[in-house]
Amino acid sequence: MTVVANKHKTTTLLWLSNGFQCLLVAINTLAWGYLIRNVGLFRFTGSFILAMVSNVFFWITLSSGFASVLFGYYAIAKIGMAKSALFYHTGAIVVIIVVYFGLNERFDPIQILAIVLIFAGSILVSSRPVE
Repeated sequence: MTVVANKHKTTTLLWLSNGFQCLLVAINTLAWGYLIRNVGLFRFTGSFILAMVSNVFFWITLSSGFASVLFGYYAIAKIGMAKSALFYHTGAIVVIIVVYFGLNERFDPIQILAIVLIFAGSILVSSRPVE
């Protein structure tokens, strides 16, 4: 009974971790989009870098990205790389949803097909039994 309870607790923690990671990815995506809108596309100039690091969206992007990676590493440590692939690819799905609805980006049919293939591939990889 204890083994089943511990497995259920670990699974719940992993899904909560994935949900929080997806939230962080959404915040990261929006913050990066607003940063680019505020300071322009990246250039290797001192004035650009100063403008970028003095913008609050830069720090939101940096901190949410770092925290998201930490939650991804947590999933890998708990269930292994193969099974945690779905956790990483749900972040990509969140980015796609956020840029579509939050930043008004539009996709052509080839991009939509690529999105579907990436998601299907991550489900196949994560559902495969690991030996």
